[in-house]
Amino acid sequence: MNEAPEMGAREMTAADAQTSRPERPDFPKEVVLGYSEPLVAHAGDRVDLHVSTDAAAYEAELLRLRSAGGRDGLVAEPVPSLELPALIEGRACRSTFGSWVEVGPAREIAALTRFRASIWVFPTLLTAVPQVAMGTMDGSDVSGWQVCIDVHRGVGLRVAGGEGVLEAWSDAPVAERRWTELVVDADAEADTVIFTATSGKASCSEVRSLPLSSIQSGGRLVIGAPQVEPRPVSADGNGCFNGKISNPRIDAGGEVVVDVDLTDALDGWRFRERSRFGHQVELRNAPMAGATGPNWRARSSSFTEAPEEYGAVHLHDDDLEDAGWDAAASVDLPLDMPSGIYAAKLSTSDCTDFVPFFVTGPARPGVDMVLLLPTLTYLAYADEHEILSNPPSFRAFTGLGIEDADLGWRDWYSVDTGLLSLYDVHRDGSSACFASTRRPLVNVRPDYEWCLIHGPHGLAMDLRLTGWLDSAGFTYDVLTDHDLHERGADALEPYRVIVTGAHPEYWTAEMLDALEAHLDRGGRTAYLGGNGLHGVAGIDRGRPHMVEIRRGLGGSRPSSAEPGEVWLTTSREQGGTWRDRGRPSHRVLGVGTAAMGAGSGRGYVRSQRSHQAEFDWVFEGVDGDEIGAGTGFLGGPAAYEFDRTDETLGTPSHAVVLATATGFDEPYYPMLEDFMGSSPEVSDPRSPMVRADMVMMVDEAGGGAFSAGSAAWCGSLTDPNGDPTDVAVVTGNVLRRFAETPLGESPLHGGRG
Repeated sequence: MNEAPEMGAREMTAADAQTSRPERPDFPKEVVLGYSEPLVAHAGDRVDLHVSTDAAAYEAELLRLRSAGGRDGLVAEPVPSLELPALIEGRACRSTFGSWVEVGPAREIAALTRFRASIWVFPTLLTAVPQVAMGTMDGSDVSGWQVCIDVHRGVGLRVAGGEGVLEAWSDAPVAERRWTELVVDADAEADTVIFTATSGKASCSEVRSLPLSSIQSGGRLVIGAPQVEPRPVSADGNGCFNGKISNPRIDAGGEVVVDVDLTDALDGWRFRERSRFGHQVELRNAPMAGATGPNWRARSSSFTEAPEEYGAVHLHDDDLEDAGWDAAASVDLPLDMPSGIYAAKLSTSDCTDFVPFFVTGPARPGVDMVLLLPTLTYLAYADEHEILSNPPSFRAFTGLGIEDADLGWRDWYSVDTGLLSLYDVHRDGSSACFASTRRPLVNVRPDYEWCLIHGPHGLAMDLRLTGWLDSAGFTYDVLTDHDLHERGADALEPYRVIVTGAHPEYWTAEMLDALEAHLDRGGRTAYLGGNGLHGVAGIDRGRPHMVEIRRGLGGSRPSSAEPGEVWLTTSREQGGTWRDRGRPSHRVLGVGTAAMGAGSGRGYVRSQRSHQAEFDWVFEGVDGDEIGAGTGFLGGPAAYEFDRTDETLGTPSHAVVLATATGFDEPYYPMLEDFMGSSPEVSDPRSPMVRADMVMMVDEAGGGAFSAGSAAWCGSLTDPNGDPTDVAVVTGNVLRRFAETPLGESPLHGGRG
């Protein structure tokens, strides 16, 4: 693990690689990394720590994280009630990349010696290493057979038995991004193989000799991957299929032995098998189901409307659901464990890793405030290195060339090993749509600085918020997106005010329903971020460690889904953005995403309306009309990704703009979804659309939201010396009033109706 193995993903185009490349830092000599399972735990749960290192041993300590950044850096405290072994023996762990469909095991499959295997394939990236379409060959090449696709040799059959591995190849053409039906007739009595490939109206059939009499078939049919573990990602391929597969079937002795129906999902990862044997069929390592099949006619955009046209699964050789690292230690959380952010601190001679996990529990009596940590957004960005797969996006976002990107060794670790975020693309160029907690989340760390904005993001930014909340004397509980999704409105019922993290971008329908129910009963939300409630997410009921998103086909986005493949399989609903679903954030927060970039930030300037008496309490202790100018890592609280009001998108009439930040320069631009066609305003940072609005929105029942409207807001709560800023004063005034005012009374009038 000193230097992670090369993974050869499509980090950049060939032209980019020749002209520019970010400088690669030195790796620590004794890298140590880990992940926790579960990521979100409840008091009373057991948390396992999965660790990999080249060091002979490493030190471990359990901490509660309080704050990060600022004058004091990382602030953490030991957890005396819980102990880890002071010294743990090190072990280097490897992972199995690449997804597949698994059938069996079954004796009917093991008995195959004379059979017909057929499958439809839609390759998206052919590689130098032959890719397995389907087969039973075991990992030691002792028994079984494989139907393979080779970029040069076409379609082949490999068999293993008493004479070792024997092969026969045809010249049957298999082209990328074209559906082809492959049929392989194997006859052990005649020692012949007939290969047939049909694509459209063209068909090719060839006969080859191959000694099959000694074939010893395995009992497990694996579709799309070799039965080899562990299996890294490689530039030449790792034997896993890249692309879509459909209708895998095996006939033998006049009857159907295997017939997998990929249109009939039993749940998110199990499918029905149509032979009389009813074999078990499971998706492994998180391929993308709900994909258009060879008979898709483009008359439907959802597998729920025309399931018979969606009998395909998209496999990738860099899919990963579970890194499979050994559990090095475990901790049993006491029932009275306080909710909060925790981490296992792992240390070698020259490397320290903070492996985070989040603890939630019952609401404490008398606590009126809860901090909602955006764990779905943490997962969406985890292991992100989009700048390498999309250099033009980095230039547009920052105004810099890719050679200026300051990637740390953790970023390069994710690149080298093949870890992907939901902002990256697979090696075949398709959008990554699944993220798992069961892998090292190398940038979900308290000490991580994101090269895109040269500052904290995600967990590191939210620790700035918790540090300020603690120093300002606030009492609060902690919940996560996962809790809100699982428990719904009941999770929020004990509280008067919800405080969001800095970047709560991805929400499930269940989370939105819970938030709206909270507001409807007179609850309040302090939205201290930007780009919130933007993307549609789904969580698999049977695999809560998995989150799914599907990119839309228009608007601002890092990549696009394929036509017809925007619907989520985890929740059986349309993906993309909530705005496109008719539930824009403007309706509940008053604001929605306006612009994004990594240029200089701006301060907010108070509006004339904010000087009315009903809002004096918001700005008590603030001198002048400008708020936060010159603060934060980008020079102002309005920066990175920020929001504005828009009545056409649902900003209510009772929403009041208290302050606005304007005057942005490049590289801040309006969102593409705000335009119907091309316009000079699309690339104009001085467009009136490029602004950040601070909004107070309280209804007659006293419920509503204060929206800061910027993902950089929490980075401006304190100055470099750790002293509170005007941003902190405004935030504190709002939180105290929201928490102190009983439900049913208006915080605008000090608790009076």
